[in-house]
Amino acid sequence: MIDGSKLPHDVSASALYNEVTYWAQAFGWAPGQDVQYIVFNPPGQGSSFLNNGGLCGRHSDQSGYIFSDIADYSSTPENCGGANATQAITLVSSHEYAEAATDPYLGTGWTGACGGSCEVGDGPANNVCNLVAGPTIGGSLVQEIWDNASQACQGASTQGGMASRIVGWAVSSSHGGYWNVGSDGSIFYYDGAPFEGTLRGTHLNAPIVGMAGTPDGNGYWLVGADGGVFNFGDAAFYGSKAGQPLNKPIVGIASSIDGRGYWLVGADGGLFNFGDAGYYGSLPGEGITPNGAIVGIDRTLNSAGYWMVGTDGGVFNFGSAVYYGSLPGSGIHPNAPISGMFPTSDSAGYWIGGQDGGVFNYGDAAFEGAAGSYPAQRTIVGIFNTGGDAAYAFVANDQTAYDYGTASLIPN
Repeated sequence: MIDGSKLPHDVSASALYNEVTYWAQAFGWAPGQDVQYIVFNPPGQGSSFLNNGGLCGRHSDQSGYIFSDIADYSSTPENCGGANATQAITLVSSHEYAEAATDPYLGTGWTGACGGSCEVGDGPANNVCNLVAGPTIGGSLVQEIWDNASQACQGASTQGGMASRIVGWAVSSSHGGYWNVGSDGSIFYYDGAPFEGTLRGTHLNAPIVGMAGTPDGNGYWLVGADGGVFNFGDAAFYGSKAGQPLNKPIVGIASSIDGRGYWLVGADGGLFNFGDAGYYGSLPGEGITPNGAIVGIDRTLNSAGYWMVGTDGGVFNFGSAVYYGSLPGSGIHPNAPISGMFPTSDSAGYWIGGQDGGVFNYGDAAFEGAAGSYPAQRTIVGIFNTGGDAAYAFVANDQTAYDYGTASLIPN
């Protein structure tokens, strides 16, 4: 129903209640937990109930009436997970609907996702389910919700043949935040990192496997397994391997120090350089076949070299990159495959991270802790330095973040 009467100056909890009860009484509907009312705000409508733009949606109850308020996304759908306003509306509406159904009278229903204070649309920690795209129902995108039995967000399906799970990350250096990217090109941004565009809803020839940020933190590149490169914000396009034969799929991308070039690396250690990113060697070029498939590449501080890391923790250095050690070199057999590495701020050391949250430090990289036990469905997809030699963070495939030392990059 559309209420064409004069809009209130502000949508407050009392204004929502008045709107809901007006229509309920007009149609003879009784209050109760089996009935939900969802109010959609028109463009430009202020809402103190939604913290004046701080929330995408919110549900509450009053005198037995269960209701939700959904923000207007006509100009900024990306702020609430959508590539367009329709996607943002259906994602947020499904979030609020699921939470209002399972916790209709706030705090009296199911709030067990994180020991009693989170609802099914949030998840057990750091909002791991929040606005994560799940299935498409009747052509509408809806959100995954938390399931205690499987200890995971459920409802995942595929969009264009690729699941919306996190596969990469990048730090927005000047803004102090970071981005996550899903295999379908969905972008999630935290702590001030700017949204510069997404591939969600775009047909891709291959899944996205990684991302890199520009030096000023105002743009990023996404790379597909076929070598396709997609640039957003102030990230310029310098070339790609899309449509060209590859011996092995691309697994990562790294930006040169000035952002005027980038490297792509393949699972066999093949190296492809574009723009001002220099070529300093590759594993096939050295006649080396890695024991563990290569999973990532990182450059040195001066951009005159790079490291590659394999699933077994093997490290390969090129150009000015110094070798400080590796898991095979240390006689270590990781309990889970390695998912990535990241150098310290002075390039005099690096951390190697495993899919199980294990951390292995070399050179001047300090050990500040490792991820504890967590559901088997959760896999660490990257480790990154947040400044200095004693700060690093993990990102998992469900958006969960873990930070250690002086790092502070938990999503909000």
